[in-house]
Amino acid sequence: MPSNRKEPKNGWRTPIICGVLLLLTLAVYWPTMGHDFVGYDDPDYETANPHVLSGINKESVVWAFTTGFAGNWHPVTWVSHELDCQIYGKKPLGPHLTNLLFHVANTLLLFGVLRMMTGAMWRSAFVAALFAWHPTHVESVAWVSERKDVLSAFFWLLTMVGYVRYVQQPETERSKAKIYYGLSLICCVLGLMSKPMLVTLPFGLLLLDYWPLKRICDLRFAIYESKGKEVGNFRPVTLSRAILEKTPFLLLATASSVVTFVAQRKGDAVVELSALSVGARFANALVSYLRYVGKLFWPENLCVLYPLQASWPMLLVATAAAFVVVMSVLAIWQARRRPYLFVGWFWFAGTLVPVIGLVQVGLQAMADRYLYVPAIGLFIAATWGVTELAGAWRGKRELLGAGAAIVLAACCVATRAQIQYWENTETLFRRAIRVTEGNYLAYNNLGYYLLNHEKPEEAVLDLQEALKIKPNLVEARNLLGNALADVGKEDEAIKQYELSLQYNPNDEDAHNNLGIARAMQGRLDEAEKLLREAVRLKPADVGAHLNLGNVLALKHRLEEATREYKAVIKLNPDDAQTHYNLGNVFMERGQMAEAADEYVTAIKLRPNDPDAHYKLGELLAGRGKRDEALAHFREALRLNPKLTEAQRQIDALSSGK
Repeated sequence: MPSNRKEPKNGWRTPIICGVLLLLTLAVYWPTMGHDFVGYDDPDYETANPHVLSGINKESVVWAFTTGFAGNWHPVTWVSHELDCQIYGKKPLGPHLTNLLFHVANTLLLFGVLRMMTGAMWRSAFVAALFAWHPTHVESVAWVSERKDVLSAFFWLLTMVGYVRYVQQPETERSKAKIYYGLSLICCVLGLMSKPMLVTLPFGLLLLDYWPLKRICDLRFAIYESKGKEVGNFRPVTLSRAILEKTPFLLLATASSVVTFVAQRKGDAVVELSALSVGARFANALVSYLRYVGKLFWPENLCVLYPLQASWPMLLVATAAAFVVVMSVLAIWQARRRPYLFVGWFWFAGTLVPVIGLVQVGLQAMADRYLYVPAIGLFIAATWGVTELAGAWRGKRELLGAGAAIVLAACCVATRAQIQYWENTETLFRRAIRVTEGNYLAYNNLGYYLLNHEKPEEAVLDLQEALKIKPNLVEARNLLGNALADVGKEDEAIKQYELSLQYNPNDEDAHNNLGIARAMQGRLDEAEKLLREAVRLKPADVGAHLNLGNVLALKHRLEEATREYKAVIKLNPDDAQTHYNLGNVFMERGQMAEAADEYVTAIKLRPNDPDAHYKLGELLAGRGKRDEALAHFREALRLNPKLTEAQRQIDALSSGK
């Protein structure tokens, strides 16, 4: 806070406000502690990523800094997920808690930095509370994969704190100013390495120079009447000087943009112009601005995925364009008298630019998570605007206090309601289907969830709905094939895999699935060819290596099968099925000690596997270890009473035969 402002005598208010923000944010979001991972992005970021699951080690950290996996380069985010697994293991409670703690920290940082810049305690507290409890921010907090949102915002806000401290320093404290400037640069780098959303941070700092820092003194609509005049602790600077100060931030943002674009292109995340024209992108961007404002002021029908529209009604596009133009003109017109409106609007509009769809990444028209930082601008504009509007009202404080309480209570209620939809994959995508139209990805993802939870009949219905909307959705065709196979319709399943390859000859999943189907038909040569192509297309795919190993084992090419199983274990050391299969191969090759090690590992990873217990018992019996063998045969029989061979082995060992 500027030195010419005096701390109020009742300085107890600040710690009480911080305590309320902290405790109520924890209370509102506490239900997420019982939530599961979701099947959308969480497998890539946590549950099925072998690099992340291995925790913190040299290989995983090197991978984090060198990979463009998931269409982004964000090593700090990857390291944070690796730390999750290192500290908490594989359960969802820990990652959810980490997300929540970052959200709490961001809330307190926002309150602190706004208070520091403006000296307005209650308005800063209200903006921070809106940020903490607004339902559009549920996605960023309740979704483990959106760690990059809360993490990058944490470094964004720390950058702001460092920058404000930098501009606060008087001319006599140049060395201290340089330290704060350097710290803000370091935080900016860490933020960019968490999520490239920070590419607009230099623009945001320039807005803060205008208001509330009040540093820029040569704009036509400048706040100051005379140049060179000190305003609080902030010495006015020219616009050119202010821009020059941002040059290192701009260079970092540019480098991050290039790296991100390359990573997203390699990850096939960028939608080509041939698929979505420039006109369609601009139309979607304009409509999205209008929709985002609507969801901030009336947050209904929120969901994880808003499908990208091929076109919008011209009247809606024209209305959205008029809205953006009018708001921008109004903000510029009011820049001198109401600088908070200028900064608030352009903070919102400017920080959304990287994700507004001009460079279309992904298949969503918009996303609630994109509002995590941009919403701060509109929260500031609305808060300062309403306060000014109420300036001459009788009983102003009481009315504003009551109004704020009602708004924040409504936000808390809406946020708690929104949180329940993030309980698991099924609740998440049933919600998306209910509140959107033509949402083929929601049907697809719900079908995937149902298939993996042994509900193939229900999965078939949802996947068929997805394909009615988008027939060339290869992922849905593969999943539909799997669901049809599970309900005994093998021929229809094979037809879906073949159609998938017609739509995309380089689809790894289709090669893998069709390879499995051919193996089950006994056509092992065809199966091997398909599975080798699946491995070639995606060398890090555990399933393709495992299935190829199984086919090679069936063909008695045991050395090659061993290589494939070892490739799986290298990618995922905790794959119990692969350890079991490798044990079988070692037994067939006569390598009993190695087989025993693999069976023991399989049992450690999956204690309730009767087959692994039986095989280990069989091996131990052959080596004369009667008591140990009996223990495993009995455990196998307990786990699977229908395993009659285990009973015969027990009888034989018990009778001394």
